[in-house]
Amino acid sequence: MKIFDHLGKHDGLKGKEDFTQMAFTCLDDDTIDLPEDIFGDFTFQDITFFDCKSIKIHPNAFKSSIKTLETISLRKSGLTNEKGTLFALLRNHKNLNSIDLRDNKLTEIPAGSFLQLDKLKSIHLSGNEIESIGENPIPSLRFVDIAENKIKYLDEKVFAGFLDNEATTLVLDFLDCLNCGNQWLQKNSKKYHHHLKLVKCNEDKSKKLYDYKLRDYEQCK
Repeated sequence: MKIFDHLGKHDGLKGKEDFTQMAFTCLDDDTIDLPEDIFGDFTFQDITFFDCKSIKIHPNAFKSSIKTLETISLRKSGLTNEKGTLFALLRNHKNLNSIDLRDNKLTEIPAGSFLQLDKLKSIHLSGNEIESIGENPIPSLRFVDIAENKIKYLDEKVFAGFLDNEATTLVLDFLDCLNCGNQWLQKNSKKYHHHLKLVKCNEDKSKKLYDYKLRDYEQCK
């Protein structure tokens, strides 16, 4: 569906046009094609697509807003990890402070996906199929939502720096609590308890992470 084909060439508008927000809700069966520089001379601070069957997106789709875009939401839009174009697009927009990718079909967040996004404060990833998250050090980051995914443990190399900051918030529902990859969370339970006190266990859904103690990880070397 090439619904925006003529937007960047509107005869009634001349010169560069600056807008705060562009929001588009798809029909359930819409497959949206977002080619390079789709908006022409139009620039936006906030771009939202919602409820699309799928989105085919070019890394430079929002080229006109490369200096202005602060918030991007591609929620429930059939996004996958195919070809890596999604994360290439995100890295092009250095002024992003919020990314919302909830309710898609992402299976991983590769290392460096958010490279050089030094103003990024929040990432919403709940409702995907994510099994692993690579290293993405972002000093400005304050909020991460990874609930309703397939994450079994929190990699210390990925999450320790984020959790060390008391001003940060991690939203997470379930882990394989006794997975050896989570042992470091028990070793630092006093430090991380306020972040993870509500995390429940896949092994026994009546238990939370810190219902277990370090002695329960004796099988881990």
